[in-house]
Amino acid sequence: MLNTASQIDQFNREVTYFDTQGLIKASRQLPKEDIIKIAVGHHPVNLAGSYGDDIPFANAMQNENFKIYMHGHVHRIISLDYLNPQNVNPNMIMIGAGALSVGQSGLIPGVPERYNIIRMTKTDKVNKLLVEVNTRQREYIGTYWQSAYIYYEENGKKLSNIWRNVI
Repeated sequence: MLNTASQIDQFNREVTYFDTQGLIKASRQLPKEDIIKIAVGHHPVNLAGSYGDDIPFANAMQNENFKIYMHGHVHRIISLDYLNPQNVNPNMIMIGAGALSVGQSGLIPGVPERYNIIRMTKTDKVNKLLVEVNTRQREYIGTYWQSAYIYYEENGKKLSNIWRNVI
């Protein structure tokens, strides 16, 4: 569990903190075998437009053999790239969800509200997992939860609310 909001206060509301050295230190204290490393933080890692700690942090997760980085803080204004594991790195995937706790009085309303049901299954291959992400959402507060059709099926022509792949 990572506190990527540890440097946010009433004066600096958009400061994201990725503790790369803390991640490496904690990772090296874990057992070497029979473990799946999953990091969980509040903010997405910005690989496209970052000038801060995002890229070194992502590199550290990969070098330390993390399989998954799960995060929240996905709002409509943020690209789907932040929550779509179809943007597969062969070493690690990132899975994002929407802002469930931010109401209409929040800084940025949590639209869409989105969550994932994640299933991991062992495979016959050493150190490989079958990961399935089932994403559900509701567009507006007070509406019904429904499937979030944000992933492309294998043929790339039909959308699905379920993504699966071996990582």
